[in-house]
Amino acid sequence: MKIRFETERLLIREFTEKDFDTTHDYGKRIEVSEYQSWGPNKEEDTRTFLDGAIDAQSSNPRLSFELAIEEKSSGIHIGGGGMRLKSTPHSEADMGYTLHPDFWGKGYGTEFTKAFVDFVFKHFKLNRIWAIVHTSNIGSYRVLEKSGFQREGVQREGLYVKGNYCDCFLYAVLRSDLTT
Repeated sequence: MKIRFETERLLIREFTEKDFDTTHDYGKRIEVSEYQSWGPNKEEDTRTFLDGAIDAQSSNPRLSFELAIEEKSSGIHIGGGGMRLKSTPHSEADMGYTLHPDFWGKGYGTEFTKAFVDFVFKHFKLNRIWAIVHTSNIGSYRVLEKSGFQREGVQREGLYVKGNYCDCFLYAVLRSDLTT
């Protein structure tokens, strides 16, 4: 299944080899990876990520969906987001997203997350989508809250970031949350 869909301002599509430079541009930035277990990326890190995202497109069964986020008006690749199916028979998945800092604070994260959740529940038989967010990453957990996710609790030392275990919030949205 190749994925491609649009929102008002965004095109969400599969990654391609042509996305290396733009993916590396945001992946190498300290501020982008500050609360992440990865980064800042070296070129080989970005290559590994991009190769994995592209290889997953032909996996059967496909369990990982990493997608490029493109601003429609400019055609610029501004970030990425995706999900990983977690349970058998795949009733839940985790998700995440990353945006180039030039596009923070413009509502793109929320626009992507809402559209992605709608797309996933429409095309996959999932009951639950969840995400973990470093407790200091206010911008990211606000995006989740604006997108219908509910905070379920704190995972003590649930993230390993830059050599330290850190607490994170666990957020989730259920299929039933969107139909009530």
